[in-house]
Amino acid sequence: MPEQRTAKSRWGNYSLHPLWRILLMILLMICLVNPLSSLAKNKKKRGCCKRKASATHCTPARTVLSSTQHLEEAYQRALQWGDFSTAIAFLHLLLPTDTTRWKGRMDTLLELYLLTQNFFSARLVADSILARFPQDTHALQLAGLATLRMNQFQEAQGYYWRLAEAQRSLLPLWSYMSFLWQAQQYQLLLAVADSVIRHPASRQEMVTLQISETTTQRVPLIAAVYNLVGGVYHRLRQWDKAEQFYRAAQELEPEFVLPRSNLEQLQQDRQRSGATPSPSPSSSREHSR
Repeated sequence: MPEQRTAKSRWGNYSLHPLWRILLMILLMICLVNPLSSLAKNKKKRGCCKRKASATHCTPARTVLSSTQHLEEAYQRALQWGDFSTAIAFLHLLLPTDTTRWKGRMDTLLELYLLTQNFFSARLVADSILARFPQDTHALQLAGLATLRMNQFQEAQGYYWRLAEAQRSLLPLWSYMSFLWQAQQYQLLLAVADSVIRHPASRQEMVTLQISETTTQRVPLIAAVYNLVGGVYHRLRQWDKAEQFYRAAQELEPEFVLPRSNLEQLQQDRQRSGATPSPSPSSSREHSR
């Protein structure tokens, strides 16, 4: 009996008050519930992450496709409305989206820059095309034109010689000389004309000239060049040289209308200036040497 009382008393010393027992049970329940709820939340988060991952994996492709289609529609609409500056902006955005259409888009961009008279950008685009396609005649022609419109006449000569080699024809150089004539770049014109005259193909190639508003005439290229050089010396009031080249053109092509009318005008201008006509004009053979 005493031992039982002792045990009771010992246990009673370690026993808790009922209120404390209730608090302890509540704490235990909280500790058990929190880990379970956190596990459930983590599972739910992992599920959301998976769904988001799959969504983000698919969404960019759809977004790029949709944005490219919208850009293409906006670009075509700008072209239809003649808003070339806006079309250029959309074209720059479209260029990286489809490498298979790079060449066609760059050709269009080159033409749009020329239409908007942004000649510097046009030449940059042309040079980018020529870096990949050195013999591209379209890019060479427009690069030369853009360079001429910037009044960089000597730099343009390189493009026109390359174009002549790519086309295996001297006709691009005739276009270049005609532009130099209009720009009054006579020294450059005479230098290019000399190279063309010495070229064997200049006697075989033909060029069509505008004689009047309704009349054209097809003549050998070398005859047209002789007549043009005569016109240069005519403008410079070097009467003898002008007459020599006019007569050389007429001898090469007797039916050539322009040198005949130019000779008549030359005689009138010479008389008005008080210069005496040359007694014996040189023949075309003297110019050929």
